[in-house]
Amino acid sequence: MPIDISHLPHAPAWFEPIPSDLEPHRHTPDNPRRAVHEWLGHIAAGRIGTRTPTPPQVAANRDATAALFARIARERHA
Repeated sequence: MPIDISHLPHAPAWFEPIPSDLEPHRHTPDNPRRAVHEWLGHIAAGRIGTRTPTPPQVAANRDATAALFARIARERHA
């Protein structure tokens, strides 16, 4: 049974389907070694793989929520 979608808006004007005649690996760099070196440079600079410190308000909320759920669990098993 087909679903009526006539009430939905049309696709946005900027949307263009990708043509099927493009080669499958068009985004693969010509020299993958350069891409790896750039990636390693980002890691060495600390832009990838590092965590920002948790703000105190977020940590307090996380701890309070964990305590609340632990208390509820204890009450259910009592």
